[in-house]
Amino acid sequence: MKERRTRLKILLDIMETLNRLGEANVSQLIVEVNISSDRLSRYLDRLLEKGLAEKRVIGREVRYRLTRKGHDFLDELKRVVKVVEAFGIEI
Repeated sequence: MKERRTRLKILLDIMETLNRLGEANVSQLIVEVNISSDRLSRYLDRLLEKGLAEKRVIGREVRYRLTRKGHDFLDELKRVVKVVEAFGIEI
């Protein structure tokens, strides 16, 4: 049986996907991150609320991307994950 991802791992997956793609719409994120639209919406709302991501509306399409603050946060989060995993703790 596959283990469930922690909230931190899901957040990391979303942010890494946005970082890799530059920007993405909800459909792309659902597929790339393997998450339901309801759960993704909650995570995106939190990222927007904290200023870690921004939403761009282009016609009928809504796209998301990391802000400078989001990129900085992702860099720090990756460092923390690396240290934690060095002690054998799964994120």
